[in-house]
Amino acid sequence: MSESPFFKRCPKSGRIVGLGRQIPFRKLLWPILGLMALAWFCARTFTKPSRLSYPCQQAAAPIAAGFVFWLAGLFASAKLFRASKTLWREQKLAASMALLGAVAVLVAMGSINGMQPRAQTDGTTTGRFVAKDKPNSPIGVARGIMPGRVSWIRDPNAIHYNGTGSWPEDSNFNQGLLDNMLRRVVISVPGGTDLRKSWDSLFISNNRSRGRGARGYTPGEMIAIKINLNDDGSTKLIDQTPQLVKSLLRQLVDTLGVEQSDILLYDARRLSGAGTLKRICRPEFPKVRYNKISHPDGDWVDTLKFSDPKIDKSADFMPRWVAEADYLINFAVLKRHTTPETPWTDEVGQAGISVTGKNHFGSLRDCVPLHPFIRDWYTGDKTYNAVVDLMSGEILHDKTVLYLVDALFTGDKHNSGLVKWKMAPFNGNYPASVFAGQDQVAIESVSLDFLNAEMGLPANADNFLHEAALIGNPPSKTKYVNRGKDTSMGVHEHWNNPVDKKYSRNLGTGKGIELFTVPAQDGPAKSKS
Repeated sequence: MSESPFFKRCPKSGRIVGLGRQIPFRKLLWPILGLMALAWFCARTFTKPSRLSYPCQQAAAPIAAGFVFWLAGLFASAKLFRASKTLWREQKLAASMALLGAVAVLVAMGSINGMQPRAQTDGTTTGRFVAKDKPNSPIGVARGIMPGRVSWIRDPNAIHYNGTGSWPEDSNFNQGLLDNMLRRVVISVPGGTDLRKSWDSLFISNNRSRGRGARGYTPGEMIAIKINLNDDGSTKLIDQTPQLVKSLLRQLVDTLGVEQSDILLYDARRLSGAGTLKRICRPEFPKVRYNKISHPDGDWVDTLKFSDPKIDKSADFMPRWVAEADYLINFAVLKRHTTPETPWTDEVGQAGISVTGKNHFGSLRDCVPLHPFIRDWYTGDKTYNAVVDLMSGEILHDKTVLYLVDALFTGDKHNSGLVKWKMAPFNGNYPASVFAGQDQVAIESVSLDFLNAEMGLPANADNFLHEAALIGNPPSKTKYVNRGKDTSMGVHEHWNNPVDKKYSRNLGTGKGIELFTVPAQDGPAKSKS
């Protein structure tokens, strides 16, 4: 370790790793920094408590708290030392205890003084979600060829992972059954009977909604597929299932006739995390672009818009290839993001769920500025949520042909291991499911109900869905800049109960969500009626 008058540097990397011993008044740096952090924190939050969610306040909070504890310890240790002098003459044992107490306080002070700010936390618990709207009370306007339909298929025989070793290996899946699952669930979304015709219907529906005429996919058009590699293609933690991605590629290339080079699989926040995916899919699809963000005209384009002016502009950039793509497929993973009723740190997440909406954090060059704006459990009900801007953006929403949710395995946290489900019909097994639909609000609502019934969610977990369903006049009164005159992004409601899993269209009582159960094998698909 080399040391200059002002800094300590690592001899190998040359990076600054600490302060030098020769800095003037070096020992005063901690109290000065602590006092400044405390003054800043108090001045900003006492006048406007909502500023607690600001990144600068959350960075200052642990430093300010450490300074307060340090100052309290200083006074406490002084009192204990003074007490020990008096007690020594009277009771040596008591004096010894007081002296030990002072030493303990000083040791604690030293620990606090040397601590670096840890995960953002203020000790607030996330609370537990309780739906404020009654079951089967839809809000918003259903979208899709089959309005409000969310198709669900489950086949436990498609996976046979025993919980040990690396899970994303071909030996843990029946690829033929996975292909069958995805084929059947895609066909069911527009209510079709043929895979090619069903994809045609989906593309025609998308082009018509964008004012591009009633036409299907045209060879040469580019399709970007947003996958979720939040855990860098982990072989231990929850992540996108490569074999299910392979099933999707087979449909696009072999059935629809898309050139491999016109397909981009991406997660812009995990550019080094596609190794497992490439190992599984590349032998069959070598020309597909796996997380290839580099672009001859510059990799990133400033094209996103957020409705809260406090969000830093660094969040506005997305991959140029994605912005230029003709179509998107949003292929998310079903998982909870934050643990309910836990003293919050950023290790336990920010949002309640992480499905198709939050999936687009991986469509940004920098998603960090958005984190304080997705904590509905903290900011309360009827508040702005940045996920709604991602769900409603001209590129990320308007170009999306289909929403898919990979629920073969799920996680109880954004970076957890694979979790077996207790509720019926899973009964202690992995979910082994896939969800699909055209209405993003509806598919997020169904995902939320499943996750909440199985493992619980933090407070206000559905606030962003209320905002999206009523985006023209949302509960927060936010003017969402991406939607203009649109009154709704889709339909939201909660099912009647976790056993029957019925929504208003299943019951014939309203124009909300339809949970459409697709059998894994031949047999009539049916609504949950």
